[in-house]
Amino acid sequence: MNCPYQYFARHVLKLNELDEVQLTLEKRDFGSIVHHILHKFHHSHPTLGDEPDAHWEAVLREISLHVFAPMLRINYLSRAWLAQWEKLIPAYLAWQREHEAQGWQWHSGEVAERLTMTLATGAPLTLKGKLDRLDEGGAGCTVIDYKMKTKSDLRKQLKLPGEDVQLPVYALLAGERVTQAAYLSFHQDTVETVQPEGDINQLATDVVQRLQAIFEGIHAGAGLPAQGAEEACALCEMEGVCRRNYWNT
Repeated sequence: MNCPYQYFARHVLKLNELDEVQLTLEKRDFGSIVHHILHKFHHSHPTLGDEPDAHWEAVLREISLHVFAPMLRINYLSRAWLAQWEKLIPAYLAWQREHEAQGWQWHSGEVAERLTMTLATGAPLTLKGKLDRLDEGGAGCTVIDYKMKTKSDLRKQLKLPGEDVQLPVYALLAGERVTQAAYLSFHQDTVETVQPEGDINQLATDVVQRLQAIFEGIHAGAGLPAQGAEEACALCEMEGVCRRNYWNT
């Protein structure tokens, strides 16, 4: 976790900020919309087959207009996000072609999974997650998570094995059939795969062991102090509770 006290304040004290009413799209909303578009597309068309890319580009544009329509009615400026996505469509189709040529086929998307394990204390610990995409191939399955980030940012995120837990947890939730996991970077007009180093199932095992140790410690009464790490604090809404800015005054 980024900060133990942040976790405590958000999820134990339940001090999460209330969602604000939004009239304009933000980057996180754009990511959710792209997820929805691609799920609708692949649910109807698991493979590209022999149809030319021009055909699939037209299909994706039609789906995109349908999904974006409610936002466009509220705020015309949402058209800028639509244009940004449409610029990515050719690169995405090229990536999908190559992905299929490697033997992978879309199997399912937006899959809600949960896994309950038992701690040494006897208490249950349940992991929940929604997998963006699960593809099948001859060697097993691969978990793919869509990211509206640059390839370099994702590489930095994965630089230290075990520090980024999202893909290992998703692999764990998807089960033993998973042999690979990757982020799919969408940025400007490029779409690229970014994979963690090392065996994904070993990374998943390591993450589980860490989670079990952390929550067993919490059940035993371990404290959850604020770490004061710059990156974690920069956008933390719990600043007024932990009073980090007053620590050194």
